[in-house]
Amino acid sequence: MTLAKFEIDVLSGYWKNYDANKQRMKHREHDCETNGLNSSEDVFLQRISIITNAIETIYKEVDEDLKTIIEMRYWSEDGLASDWEVIADRLFISRNKVLKLHKWLINKTAERIGWA
Repeated sequence: MTLAKFEIDVLSGYWKNYDANKQRMKHREHDCETNGLNSSEDVFLQRISIITNAIETIYKEVDEDLKTIIEMRYWSEDGLASDWEVIADRLFISRNKVLKLHKWLINKTAERIGWA
């Protein structure tokens, strides 16, 4: 699968904003309950649920190297995305290998949320 740069950026954003999206999902579910709306008919809630569930499932399935890439690139404590070289050094693998693993992650995410 070949993704355009803007698609890769959007998919990367889903990983970066995972915690915020999870909170948005909870708030939206609460709003639906409070207002007596059927949450299964809320398009926003459906979409954000698909994205959040895909990220959670993929994260559970990947190996430790990919988990390290995800944590360093998207979920770092300081909020700054680690450089690919820094990640490669941490994993004792080449920068190209890190980029290939990241490409796989982004393609798998696209597949899981229905972009493929």
